Amino acid sequence: MVRKSKVASITNDYYYCICSGSFVVKDPDYKPLVCKLCSKYSHRECTNYSGKQEEFECLLCKIHLLDPFNTVDNYLWYECIGNTTSYFVVDATNLRKWRSNNKDIYMACIPLNKEVLQHEWPKTFQLKINNDMVHVVKEPSWEHKRRDNPIKVTYAMRTGENLINITSTTYTENEPLFLLVMFVCNQVTVHNIIDTLKMNHTIPYEEARDRIYSILNTKIDDDEIVCMENTFKMDLICPVTLDKITIPTRGRFCGHIQCYDLFGYLKVMERTSAFNMRWKCPECHLIVKPYDLVIDTYVEKLIVDLPNVKTIQLDKDLNYRIILDLNNARSSAKTQSDDEQQLNNDEDMDYVADLETTMNSTTENVIELESDGQNVDVICISDDDVNIQEPVNDIIEPPKTPPTSRGRPRKNKIVDKNINSSSSSEKKTRKRKLKKPTDGPDSFAITIADKTLADCVNTFNQQTLHSFTNSTPSYDNFILKPPVINQMNKT
Repeated sequence: MVRKSKVASITNDYYYCICSGSFVVKDPDYKPLVCKLCSKYSHRECTNYSGKQEEFECLLCKIHLLDPFNTVDNYLWYECIGNTTSYFVVDATNLRKWRSNNKDIYMACIPLNKEVLQHEWPKTFQLKINNDMVHVVKEPSWEHKRRDNPIKVTYAMRTGENLINITSTTYTENEPLFLLVMFVCNQVTVHNIIDTLKMNHTIPYEEARDRIYSILNTKIDDDEIVCMENTFKMDLICPVTLDKITIPTRGRFCGHIQCYDLFGYLKVMERTSAFNMRWKCPECHLIVKPYDLVIDTYVEKLIVDLPNVKTIQLDKDLNYRIILDLNNARSSAKTQSDDEQQLNNDEDMDYVADLETTMNSTTENVIELESDGQNVDVICISDDDVNIQEPVNDIIEPPKTPPTSRGRPRKNKIVDKNINSSSSSEKKTRKRKLKKPTDGPDSFAITIADKTLADCVNTFNQQTLHSFTNSTPSYDNFILKPPVINQMNKT
């Protein structure tokens, strides 16, 4: 049997109850529950409500607040479900108009046995629209973690009548535990919510100051164990975005003074994929939806007066002290010293480059010495040159001012420089090479002094050994204690 959606005229006072008036009341003196928001009647048995009658809110009014980013504009269909297989028709004649106005069609499911409003699908659930499978909910298990979010079904709807088929199973056989709702909703942006809160939820300065004063001076019961503190720390950095707070906000029922940034809080909640994990206060974890948020003008003034401060301490008289972040100060100082060191290194590299350019522009590897009119030929010998050279002249005057140079010393080559250009003959210098050692003992002593002990052993011969005096006791002693050059010459 196919049932049409509830578009008929209201025939009884309990039409807006979740039972649509199907529940029969036998007591003539029965007092219904009246919603404080919509003033509609509901059965106490249908809602399972046990609180005070003047604080009652019907479930349909609560669904308006289910998702602040998608507020309910109109209900298309709703019904209590359990172990149910049902068919019904939903009229979507204005579907094109809804799409042009950025309106969507959603389906949501609310548990009836929980006081806190949240979204939850039955144990299993299947939704078909116009014989097309739209959504399937599997039974929860350890391997399968469900995210029970409302589903958008706008894409599956068509203009006119739409045939809906639902199949669900619950955890009990007969009791309906869920309210299934299909509704049209309006899309609300973060900036729309901020504009609304600025107009309607901004606390005046004196009231905000008194609120913080009352929180800091709240008396604690004797049975509670608390840490006795005279000061309270307040961060001017948002705990959600870790950035400077621009619009300080917190829940009206929160018992802490710490605020967080309104834009950052709303943006994070919008991007949170787990629907039931949204709207938790980052400080006390209460459910704080936009209608429970307030803008604190007292903290806002502190932020304006202290633009470069991250943390302050408040005492019970609302006197504050600024807390400096030493870690950041050390980090900035370290960064500054690194920059200065890098600058000094760059200056040193520039000086070395200029010095190398100057040295390359002059005669390579030639050192000019000052003299008193004498022509001096200088031969520059490198440190690793093992050859022995004889001096060119008998006397070479030392320079009056020794040459100064910075940087790494260079290896100089042998250069002949002709100072007196008028002379016809060029003065040449030659290197005298060491002669090969002869068979005599003197040449052998020179060889010993010049070469290592291993070379001495390799060039040793028995004939030369007899030329030494009888002071050499044996061959082993000679190897371990080679004779000194002067002693050999005396022998």
